[in-house]
Amino acid sequence: TDGLESIIYYHDSDLDEEETMIISSSTTSSSSTALYSSHVEETYPNVRWVGLPASTKKNSEKGRPPAALSSFRRLSARDIVYDLQQHHQLWHIMVEGGPATAQQFLQEGMVDRIILIRAPISFQIPAPSNLTPNDFEKAGLELIRQGTLGGVDQVEYWSRPSLPWPSC
Repeated sequence: TDGLESIIYYHDSDLDEEETMIISSSTTSSSSTALYSSHVEETYPNVRWVGLPASTKKNSEKGRPPAALSSFRRLSARDIVYDLQQHHQLWHIMVEGGPATAQQFLQEGMVDRIILIRAPISFQIPAPSNLTPNDFEKAGLELIRQGTLGGVDQVEYWSRPSLPWPSC
């Protein structure tokens, strides 16, 4: 392992109820509160598990933009980003996940940049992403560059028009 901490968010159904944990953050000069629970699993010492309630209308009452609601309960991308900013002082994050995670972050407007890599491999049980350039454009992104990586993988770089691409 690289020794760096990873934060994994999960739906904690206990927090969907009216009684939730109020946790004060001592990492900032002023006290801030969040509706979440956290625990560390002994088998993964560099992983912090953060439980959040599923998307609810109450989130907008806490000064956060309302999350997109759906017919099933899921975590809000906005709540995850809010927690990372307010309680971990993280402003640049990389999200890894499957098609559902990508759709969630795109639909809630939480994506500023995308590096999309298409590799010429096949899976026994494929999970098609169903993501199209139209999905990225609807999220306010534009294709700024494309090419190949290693002579095989196709790479696309998408970004919000107002953001410069970071340099190394």
